Amino acid sequence: MYYMHCVTKLLFFFCRKISIEERDFLQIVFLLHRVACPAVRLKFNTIFHSKELKQTLEDNKNKLTQLKIEKRITPSQWDLLFPTNDKTSSKDFGLKLMLILISNLKPLDVNEEEMQALKSLESYLYTVARSNSGRVSNGNFEDYCKDICSAIILICGDSYEKRFTNICCSLHIDLEIKKYLKTLCSE
Repeated sequence: MYYMHCVTKLLFFFCRKISIEERDFLQIVFLLHRVACPAVRLKFNTIFHSKELKQTLEDNKNKLTQLKIEKRITPSQWDLLFPTNDKTSSKDFGLKLMLILISNLKPLDVNEEEMQALKSLESYLYTVARSNSGRVSNGNFEDYCKDICSAIILICGDSYEKRFTNICCSLHIDLEIKKYLKTLCSE
């Protein structure tokens, strides 16, 4: 009986209509994880070529160990960097790990503007991760979208515009983001 009560409460929770602020929060999460992450991965792969990635990580193991001691690299991220199967690949790396590696191992391989854009994405990633409410106000949503879209386009250049738009469309991301894309890409 208690089990059914819990299931009913859980279903009610998931079936209730989410607010606009909650929807906007989820769209920011999608934008960061499903659009920004692949964009940063493209940049990451130009900096850390796949054939050289494992050796670069091995060569910098002391620096990476220090980052692990400082808890900037988590044990699960460490396992991605140095897997037991010896198959290190950036396709397994999340946005946070790629940002850590770029800023700590190859900061000179990105220009100042690109580094600022990467730091901006990292800031939004932390903002979302630390949110207790799971909501974004309409004013903040528009600012977040504009900043995140600008950062992605700056990091990947105009060549990413079509792919970026296709990803947004495939995720059914709100028209507000698409509007920002069009204005950013036309500037």
